Amino acid sequence: MPIEPQNAPFFEGDISNVIVLDPGQQPTSIIHIGDAWKIRVKWNVKGLFAGTMTDNTTWHVSIVLESFGKGFEGEVAHDDVLGNSVPLVALERTYEATLPAFPGGVPGNLIPGPYKMAAVLTLTDTMTGNPVPIAGYFEGQVMQFYKA
Repeated sequence: MPIEPQNAPFFEGDISNVIVLDPGQQPTSIIHIGDAWKIRVKWNVKGLFAGTMTDNTTWHVSIVLESFGKGFEGEVAHDDVLGNSVPLVALERTYEATLPAFPGGVPGNLIPGPYKMAAVLTLTDTMTGNPVPIAGYFEGQVMQFYKA
């Protein structure tokens, strides 16, 4: 999904991949509620403004779940990635973050059943704390949670 605003040739990008990983680091869409699983997110930005990403800009990556019916609704994982944490190659930066799900423990309202996952990507100016008018969204897969 594209990162907005798209302002070619000055700035464009997309979230290219969001993959759920089971405890063995294999892609999956079926998770046991007690398992320690992760989400890997890949995105890239390119254009003249990609070179302006510094340690004064931070990408905020957030993974959310929405239940079909009763169940958990909210953030599963998040991480912050410095804008200049990856090299600039030919006016392009490619980022990757692997986020552990529910690092503070599984919420009690995560019940067995299907959930829709989404990734949200925003950029913040760390000098002011203000968001930059750039955001990306990725509508992810439907996941099935179960208890044995």
